[in-house]
Amino acid sequence: MIFRQFHSDTPPDTLLEEPGTLAVITFGSKCEPGKKLGITPIGLESLSGNCSEVIQYGEKPVNRGINGRVHWSQTNDVLFTAIWLDQDACGDMQQEVYQAYLDLFEMLHEAGYNTPFRMWNFIPKINEEDRDLEIYKQFCSGRHDAFCKLGITADEFPSASALGHHTQGAVIYALASTNDAIHFENPFQTSAYKYPKQYGPRSPSFARASSIELASEKHIFVSGTSSILGYETRAAGLLHDQLTITVDNIKRLLLSITDDVKKLTTVRVYLRHAADLASAKSLIGEAYKDIDTHYLLADICRSDLLVEVEVTSKLITQ
Repeated sequence: MIFRQFHSDTPPDTLLEEPGTLAVITFGSKCEPGKKLGITPIGLESLSGNCSEVIQYGEKPVNRGINGRVHWSQTNDVLFTAIWLDQDACGDMQQEVYQAYLDLFEMLHEAGYNTPFRMWNFIPKINEEDRDLEIYKQFCSGRHDAFCKLGITADEFPSASALGHHTQGAVIYALASTNDAIHFENPFQTSAYKYPKQYGPRSPSFARASSIELASEKHIFVSGTSSILGYETRAAGLLHDQLTITVDNIKRLLLSITDDVKKLTTVRVYLRHAADLASAKSLIGEAYKDIDTHYLLADICRSDLLVEVEVTSKLITQ
């Protein structure tokens, strides 16, 4: 049994029928439920051509359904869930994110998958202000308040990414398990949930990485990582320098988790400007040779950041 995240240019409907496929993440102008359960449009434009991301686990048939407004796919000890907010709901980001997180976690608990170990959040106009508060900060407040309501403490926050897209609606999707996970922080970065008030009334609620054992294989999921040291942005406006610091942050984080050999399996790169693609490919290609890498156009959570990178890796037993 193998957990895999990979990219493919095979049609999404065909990928969905493969044994063990929990979800097919699709890119483009739609951020709304797919026509089939398991097809997950996220509203981000791909800069890597016409392909999808596949989340696959094992070789058994996958059960799918909808509980309330939460779409889910389940096989073995892993559950995939997704919930969308429509354009109107995004007009009250804090309250709607709060309720969406409550709904999603209620479904996880009812199904017995009490350990969310990786989450993604894609929302519109992330750097714009509404009612004198940046949309991203409203999102963080909604998520934080939901975690408080649910009794989820900082040491239980899963790894996560939060980016902005250029279409309507929002989506939150997650991987959860019946197994326990361990969450980690980067010694060279202030924990996001300890950021000072200048970054919003409620700090971002996520871990820098989460590790979990799936079918006797240990996987590490690194959150969206950027050019931040301590809690401050470094090299504002300089793509090469931001990428260098970001890659170094990921390297340091993985080294702090374990000395065991780690095989990177997938890399996702979010770029604020499509014109930066060639430069980013050059540096990322050097840092992560022969690794499945996908580039997406996205607004980063801080307006002075040009790039964010997330990775997954598997521990190699000796």
